[in-house]
Parts: sequence; structure tokens; C-alpha cells
Amino acid sequence: MRKFIALSALTATLLLSIQASADAGPRHRAHRGHDSYAAQYPGATPRQLQNLRAYDRGEFYETYSEALPTGSRPWFEAKEREGSFRRF
Repeated sequence: MRKFIALSALTATLLLSIQASADAGPRHRAHRGHDSYAAQYPGATPRQLQNLRAYDRGEFYETYSEALPTGSRPWFEAKEREGSFRRF
């Protein structure tokens, strides 16, 4: 009988501790740092920002002007390649 009571108490304690830890949520929240690209080009889409980051890292990026944030260095290069931009 004592074993049954001890086992029941242990089981109840274990279940309560599991429930309490499940209700507690994550111990830390993911910290999102400052995104200088998004701050510099507030009207840019996520796809354009991804292409800009890839350009800066020297990775593959889409090279036509619509896929890049307007006014960025790769955007000017793409406009010159496309022949649709003239500097005065």
C-alpha cells in the first residue's frame, strides 16, 4: 500500500511539473536586431532586400532592376545594363 501511495505521489508530482513547464513558455525570446537595409530602403520588398544582401556578400542575386531596391548601387548598375538610365 505504501508503494502505491508513493508511486501515485511521484506520478502526480511529475505530471504537475511537466504541465507547469509547458505553461511557462519559452525561456528566451528571439531578439531581432536592427536591419540597416530595411531602414535605408523602407519601401523595399523582402525579395529586394534579400537580393541587396546577396549583392553585398558577393553571392548570386537577381540582376534586373525590379528585383533591387530603387536607388541602391546594384539598382544603378542594373539600369545601366538595361540601357534605361542616363546620367546627366
